Amino acid sequence: MDGRRGVGCPQWCPPLASDTSSEFTLRLLDSLDVDSEALQQLSLLYRRARFGSDPIGEADRELAARYLERIRSDLDTRVPAR
Repeated sequence: MDGRRGVGCPQWCPPLASDTSSEFTLRLLDSLDVDSEALQQLSLLYRRARFGSDPIGEADRELAARYLERIRSDLDTRVPAR
């Protein structure tokens, strides 16, 4: 059994065998119709922070927090509470 399956893995968007955790997360959020600009920009910031050679500053951290808030706001309106 794939270790990513189980709690939190919706049946309509199962992880693919070739998915990285980032790819699966992006696909899952995209399937929920969250703010695509915020999702793409947050993804770019993550890759810069993770793989880039330049340090990430406070302005980038604040920008990432704003993108996360936009995504969370969308999720709050689109995903029913349990």
